Amino acid sequence: MGSAPLVLPPYGLHGGWRVRGTNFTNQYGFTIFNVIDDKTKKNKEPDRNDNYYDRWFVIQGVDDDKPLSKISPFAVDKALKCAVETVKSIKCLHSGDLLVEVSSASQSRSLNKINNLAGCPVTASPHCTLNTCKGVIRCRALIDCPKDEILEELKSQGVTDIYNILTKDDSGNRRNTNTFIITFHSASIPKHIKIGYLRIPVELYIPNPLRCFNCQKFGHGK
Repeated sequence: MGSAPLVLPPYGLHGGWRVRGTNFTNQYGFTIFNVIDDKTKKNKEPDRNDNYYDRWFVIQGVDDDKPLSKISPFAVDKALKCAVETVKSIKCLHSGDLLVEVSSASQSRSLNKINNLAGCPVTASPHCTLNTCKGVIRCRALIDCPKDEILEELKSQGVTDIYNILTKDDSGNRRNTNTFIITFHSASIPKHIKIGYLRIPVELYIPNPLRCFNCQKFGHGK
């Protein structure tokens, strides 16, 4: 007695399912399909923790008898590939240290733990400025919100610090404005940021130039 064939709903029609995944056969000879609902697939949000990580690292030698600059570049390249796989870029600084840019969160975690490179004792630390950037937003809804609440709610978007620009009123007292300077744990600022139900555009923060008030020239302090 033959078994009835397994009939699937036509793909592309309303109410249909898209067949994905691995197929297998049960003990009766029927083919079972691993079916996933498209709506459930689309509503599943990716993990944002892997989007914000330290991308730039400085590798320094800790032994003066074995300086990092004396190691063959071929050995350094092979050692890094063995430790963290292929990185995005490697640059040699004037001090002899290595500036390494990684391309994933797993590489960032692995490089942060490295202590030996081609037989040379080293330390790897995130770069002090290249892993963060600052942007400017204008949002009146944040004027009365406490800083701790803002940082907690925006932590998933890579926000590490926020500062409200103050101004003086006619009486000389300082008051809050709707302009905020935000620090992101990223090498570049996003185009927009979600503040609750609001979608706020982010502009690049350009700091005031450094000026010496003794000689009135720019580029250095007093």
